[in-house]
Amino acid sequence: MARAVLLDVGKVADVIRDATGSPHVTGELVSLMPQTQEEQQELLRPYIEQLTPLFNQWIRNAQGLRGFNLAYALEQGINQLRKLRLVTEADDDGPARLDLAALLDNKSLRDDQDVGICPLALHDFTETEMETVSSGADSDAVKMIFTEHKVMQYFFPAADQLALGLIDRGAAAEDQLVERLLAVPALGHPFGVNEIAPERVEKIVDLVHTLQEMNLATEGEVSLALTPEGSEIRSTVRFQPREGLVSRVLNRFNINILNVNQ
Repeated sequence: MARAVLLDVGKVADVIRDATGSPHVTGELVSLMPQTQEEQQELLRPYIEQLTPLFNQWIRNAQGLRGFNLAYALEQGINQLRKLRLVTEADDDGPARLDLAALLDNKSLRDDQDVGICPLALHDFTETEMETVSSGADSDAVKMIFTEHKVMQYFFPAADQLALGLIDRGAAAEDQLVERLLAVPALGHPFGVNEIAPERVEKIVDLVHTLQEMNLATEGEVSLALTPEGSEIRSTVRFQPREGLVSRVLNRFNINILNVNQ
């Protein structure tokens, strides 16, 4: 399952943090706003220069969708803004402030990934990419665009990357990891080509052993764990749309365990 993500409020928070040097917006900061309109415009100019192209890109890409629904885009923005947290004097000794940290950390993809959905970050697409995807005339070009944005890897996962993801997020012992990997094609996600292990490794149990031989995973006391090398590889893919499949597999098995226990 995929869901179009039309905007990313976290990028607005990035601009504010970079300009102010802080992930917080305080009343003191607002009080420093100049009084004259000319001075206000000058103060806001760096924000406007960075945010205007961003907003224009979001609007252009959203309007490129067939059946574009403004209410849907507004709903996404509101849901992302709910992660803002008001810190009051009762919470600590500091001044009251808006905490942007959750927006900076979450970005626009995390919620979908956590429930096993593939977030299709259309807000990041270029104008040419949106035109190609919207027309659908060149299926190979569309596939290439989705591959570059790490969307195809959700539907056709590399078994080695998925294995590392499951280990990273607590897939327990080797036999449980193999069981979960073997179930993936039945969930509608046939394996694509390996990205790390040699392509000749076809059996899932052999793949798990190969990852250990490549010093990417190791056998712990009760379960498999990533080595520093494996963690480094994971750090490059953990926040990509493909991560939704790791959640989907884990959620599926967690539900099955709950049903058995009940």
